Amino acid sequence: MNPVFLNLPDKKRDAVIKACMDEFSANGFDGASTNRIVQKLGIAKGSLFSYFNTKENLYYFVLENAINKIYNEVKPKVDYLCEIQNGANITDRFYSLTEICIDTYLDNPNEFKLFMTTLESRDLPVSEKLSETYSKLVGGIYINLFRGVRTDNLKVDFEDAVKVLKWVAMGFKDMVTAIPALKKARIKEFSGFLKRLSSLKKSGLSVFSLVGNEKKRFKNFALGYIKLALRVIENGIYKNPV
Repeated sequence: MNPVFLNLPDKKRDAVIKACMDEFSANGFDGASTNRIVQKLGIAKGSLFSYFNTKENLYYFVLENAINKIYNEVKPKVDYLCEIQNGANITDRFYSLTEICIDTYLDNPNEFKLFMTTLESRDLPVSEKLSETYSKLVGGIYINLFRGVRTDNLKVDFEDAVKVLKWVAMGFKDMVTAIPALKKARIKEFSGFLKRLSSLKKSGLSVFSLVGNEKKRFKNFALGYIKLALRVIENGIYKNPV
């Protein structure tokens, strides 16, 4: 990226970032058009490429900007949560973390959509760069996610409990390798939940345009499913589930 871009007036620089974010999040890397971006901004195409040289560099800058924005919003909240929830059950901590993520997601829909699309598209030229950036930033948050939670009430290893919760967070893609204790828990009910979650995920793209009360309804809807998942999981990981 040309340093000239960073020296632009804040209003102009932010307008470029927003226009690029809107275009890439809506159409992905391959479908995005730099012609549409410059038309929206009312600038010459040469000006845009004088800042970033290539479409790939432009995409990565916008992507990195999105990741940093999400990270800077989430990390302070996670740190504060760990302080006020010292000694909490692991599933209670996870629920609170999920609420933080949903709020951040609804406040930054384009950033999340761009990030998730790139993360799932391993063949993109920026995927390797994303992995490096993502690993460094997320590592700083992940290490503290469950700091200070109770472990004496678990009937499985702490690491296994975290794996199960990670599967919840990642959309239950790897539940076929769930720990034995979880397999013995109400698996039929859990299988039904997975089907409902799948339908929720398929409709998830609509949340990128939610506003006002629609956001609140979606948040309550999503958290309701998380509560159901955690109730089932608790039977598999706690010694004496309530």
